[in-house]
Amino acid sequence: MFVEAHELLIYNLEEKLDKNNREFLPREVAYAHLKMATDEDFGYDGDAWRKWFEENDLDVAYKGIKKYDIE
Repeated sequence: MFVEAHELLIYNLEEKLDKNNREFLPREVAYAHLKMATDEDFGYDGDAWRKWFEENDLDVAYKGIKKYDIE
């Protein structure tokens, strides 16, 4: 299964990934990455971040972040 990088960041923001998961990041780090990548700030509101990504072209929304394989 492939997941967009921003989705992984949002999962970490919402603390939905276990620390043993190779994609785990501390919540604060995920938040910082989302802010830096998008120049937006929705705090720790995962739904607001998802909405923003749904409404924006991913090629424009963030610079070169790629899909990750999370099998």
